[in-house]
Amino acid sequence: MPIQQLPMMKGMGKDFKNADYIDYLPINMLATPKEVLDSSGYLRSFPGIAKRNDVNGVSRGVEYNTAQNAVYRVCGGKLYKGEAVVGDVAGSGRVSMAHGRTSQAVGVNGQLIEYRYDGAVKTVS
Repeated sequence: MPIQQLPMMKGMGKDFKNADYIDYLPINMLATPKEVLDSSGYLRSFPGIAKRNDVNGVSRGVEYNTAQNAVYRVCGGKLYKGEAVVGDVAGSGRVSMAHGRTSQAVGVNGQLIEYRYDGAVKTVS
C-alpha cells in the first residue's frame, strides 16, 4: 500500500451556512487521497450530526423500521418512534429489536414485547 502525504496543519471544507470554502483544523478530519494542488491528498471534515431532541437515558438499541419508514430507538426506559414516545421498556441493558408489518418488537429480559402500530402492547415470554 503506497504512503499518502497529507497536509496535517489544516483541511479545506465548505461552510454550509454561507456556502463558502474555509480552512478547518484537523479535528475529526477524514483523509481523502485525491490529487489537489500538487498534493496527493487533503483533509476534509466529517459531515457531523445535528441535535434533534432530548431523551432520557442512554441509547440501548436502534432500528430503522421499513414498514413505518421511521427510526425506532430505546433510550433509557422508553421506546421512541422518531421523537414520539411509544411505550416503556424495562431494564437498563442493550435490547434486540425487530419489526414486521403490524408491530415493532423489543427483546428485553428474556421477553419479546410487541408494540403494535395501533397502540396495543403484547408480551410474549
